[in-house]
Amino acid sequence: MSAGLYVLYDMNRCLETLGEHLGGFDPNIFWSRRGFVDEENAGFFTMREAREIKSGALECAGLQIAQSDALTDMRLFVVSLIENEEISEDHFTYFPCFAEDIQHAMEQAANAYPNGSQFGEVERRRQ
Repeated sequence: MSAGLYVLYDMNRCLETLGEHLGGFDPNIFWSRRGFVDEENAGFFTMREAREIKSGALECAGLQIAQSDALTDMRLFVVSLIENEEISEDHFTYFPCFAEDIQHAMEQAANAYPNGSQFGEVERRRQ
């Protein structure tokens, strides 16, 4: 992977499950020129291409952009948290991030939502 290239992944697909009988989470959360694929087949785009794809992808409203190096250096996590307990105790926010481990993911969530209460996490990528 080279500097200046990015991948797109779908936040909505990160949270969808296939059901226990089909193996849990759908691995096809990364975008390529052929559609949704697993991480090994993820497409690599310039920032301009990634932004164009993201803005034009109505059916894929959950597309997020990440640096391509994240695929080799880190794993994708989704941290669920309550953004502000004083406002609501049952409205969860889902924070996707590439991190070295779950502690690193929780730190990123805490930095992004300083008033948040951490609830749980889901590791979306294989070890």
